[in-house]
Amino acid sequence: MLLKALAAGRYADKVIGSYMGFDIVAQSKMLLTETPIVLLKGELTHKVELSESGLGSIARIENAIRNLDRNLADNQRNLGEVRQQMEAAKQQMQRPFEQEETLQMTLQELVSVNSALDMDKPDDENVVLNENQGEDVLGIENEGEEELEQE
Repeated sequence: MLLKALAAGRYADKVIGSYMGFDIVAQSKMLLTETPIVLLKGELTHKVELSESGLGSIARIENAIRNLDRNLADNQRNLGEVRQQMEAAKQQMQRPFEQEETLQMTLQELVSVNSALDMDKPDDENVVLNENQGEDVLGIENEGEEELEQE
């Protein structure tokens, strides 16, 4: 009967029953190929995928309810671990950066290398050409462009 109610679609987002203290709410109408889903509403909402049979669906709902205590304990343990990690990260942020001196020396070396590399470039290499006029920014015509136009 639960699967028929879901398939009909007219009970979408409505309480269609209750079980073990939870309201069973039909999920909004879904495609024919999707697994039917109900929501168990108590203090929080829990999603349960149903099976093709009525007994299998009841077993899945029972398993979801039975696993709530275990899921709560797992989530509380994970929360404790995340809080510890956050405190460790806050403490790490308060300490000075241990490789600061090495970083500064490497950055100075990088600046030296970059300026040495720039010394080999001719000054006119950075000139921007104006494609519409065939002239560069300084007003000098491009030599190769005239030859292309004549061909």
